[in-house]
This record gives sequence, C-alpha cells and structure tokens, in this order.
Amino acid sequence: MAHTALHRVPSDPDQMIGLPAAAVVLDVTERTVRRYIAEGKLPAFRLAGGSNLRVRRGDVDALLAPLPTTGSAGTSA
Repeated sequence: MAHTALHRVPSDPDQMIGLPAAAVVLDVTERTVRRYIAEGKLPAFRLAGGSNLRVRRGDVDALLAPLPTTGSAGTSA
C-alpha cells in the first residue's frame, strides 16, 4: 500500500496528484490505480519529458461516488 498519509493528499478537485496518492484516497494499491487508467476508468496525464503519471483529484473522487439505489432492498413484487 502507498506510504502517503491521506491528510497530506490535496483535496482541491483540480489538483494533480501522483499515483501513490490516488491509491491512498481509493484505499487500493498503485497497481490497481494503473489498471483503472489502462481500462479507461481514470484519466491520467504524463508530465512533459518524463515518465511520471498524474491524475486529477476530482477524477479520483468520482470513482468513490455512491451508486444510486433503485428501490428498497429486500422487497419483492
């Protein structure tokens, strides 16, 4: 798991963060974050002239959005 503390990860949705920080926010491994990027679930940006990837904090937060419910659980027609 990433070693970045969650309280040190920027909360501004437009802020670019590294993959280790994204992993902390999502409570997954960095490998899972890379898989989300490869699957198109998380947009990523490569820094000019480098190999480091960055993601927007808002895009990371969007992965945490609650799923809408469509009725009461446990009821039948």
